[in-house]
Amino acid sequence: MKKTILLLLLSLLTLAPDLIAEEAKDKKQLALVEAAFIPVLRERKPQAEMIMQARRGQTFPVRRIGEYWVEVYVPPNNEVGWIQLGMETPNVKIIDDDSSTFDWGTAALIFGIIAVVIVIVILLWRLGDTRRRKALENIGGR
Repeated sequence: MKKTILLLLLSLLTLAPDLIAEEAKDKKQLALVEAAFIPVLRERKPQAEMIMQARRGQTFPVRRIGEYWVEVYVPPNNEVGWIQLGMETPNVKIIDDDSSTFDWGTAALIFGIIAVVIVIVILLWRLGDTRRRKALENIGGR
């Protein structure tokens, strides 16, 4: 019984790296506007209707990246728009969203699982020591 519980608890510990890897896989990207002004269009063609005029330094969550265009979410209504990447002079730069690289909730969950496993292992260890001492006392040992 004790070995089964220990094996179950240790298998829980093996989930921790998977949770961390899953978080890294979901890393989000942003389109950082590098041109002074660039239109965000409703469709992926230069003559399409303009949703807004983006300024240098603005960022937009990336939906997908093409060869010449990047599809982005345009706040505040999360409309979908297109920004031309630019041929010779880049209009936008694709960067990683650093705010999404570390999720404190996931870290707290992993820490909690590890702490519970350690506490249970210590309690089981002490329970085994107590039973061993009682058995030794019953047969006249220490």
